[in-house]
Amino acid sequence: MRGPGDGRAPGAQRGAYLLSGTLLLVFAGGVLAWLLNGLDQSGARPIDLIKAFFDPTHPVPERLLAPYEWVFTVALVAVGLLALAQRRFARGGALLLAFVLLALCLRQGVGALDATYREGFDDPDYGAWTALTYVGGFVIAVAIVVSLLRAREERRSSVTAPLGGAVLLVLAAIHIAWVIDRQRILADVNAFSWGDYARDLVDPSLLHAPLSLSGGVYFHEAALLVAAVVVGALAVANRPAARGAGVVVLALLTYLEVRAITLRFQLDWWDESFDSTRGVLDLLTHVVSIPLAVAGFALLLWPTRERGPGLGH
Repeated sequence: MRGPGDGRAPGAQRGAYLLSGTLLLVFAGGVLAWLLNGLDQSGARPIDLIKAFFDPTHPVPERLLAPYEWVFTVALVAVGLLALAQRRFARGGALLLAFVLLALCLRQGVGALDATYREGFDDPDYGAWTALTYVGGFVIAVAIVVSLLRAREERRSSVTAPLGGAVLLVLAAIHIAWVIDRQRILADVNAFSWGDYARDLVDPSLLHAPLSLSGGVYFHEAALLVAAVVVGALAVANRPAARGAGVVVLALLTYLEVRAITLRFQLDWWDESFDSTRGVLDLLTHVVSIPLAVAGFALLLWPTRERGPGLGH
């Protein structure tokens, strides 16, 4: 199901696609190297990591990072391969991943302003490797953004992309409401203030050490929801790159929703979900999110028609 606006990238853009795909795979390889090192140092087996990817109750050592990093790495590999295959669809996904990577590395730069946090980079075994990971990630992200923004696409008409963008905005609004509700409860019981939450989004030194390599749940959660809002708005405006970016966002959201539902089955939380209005709404959120995401996939993947050159990117 391919229209004239889909398929391979034009010749003028192929260099940017090859560069971006290569760089995405290079950074993915770096994260995989950290995971392999974590397996070696912790004594865990590769099967433990594979099980944890699908089973939210399966414990893994802290050195093996967290589900957000795992699925982000999978996205890096998938989009990188699509970019190397010169698929136009990869442009939006590559831009999205590059911006998230850029935000992650800039956040580490803010953390490095704290003297205690900065000491972590002096670790004789992993300090230099950690610093190189973030510096390399920053360079890679900038190179991808610059190359792909210069490789403009023809503006393509799509009836379904704005609808897919609307789905993204609805999903983002639902999940943002739950994040606000959760943080309200934490602030009310003095567990984690609004100020601490806001600081953690831009400064990892509050809750993390650089050698943990994990950006933390709050940062990744917020980055994904901000991406959903921005990409959803771009899709509503019929921007070509929003289609590929939207598919990546929906894939990440779907994975996290499947993990949440799987956890409910395994911990038998279903009965508790009906004990209160909040529990019912929470359950409905998980049940409704996946069909909405599937609908968004279909709308964003629908073929487009060329509108002619020079009309945007």
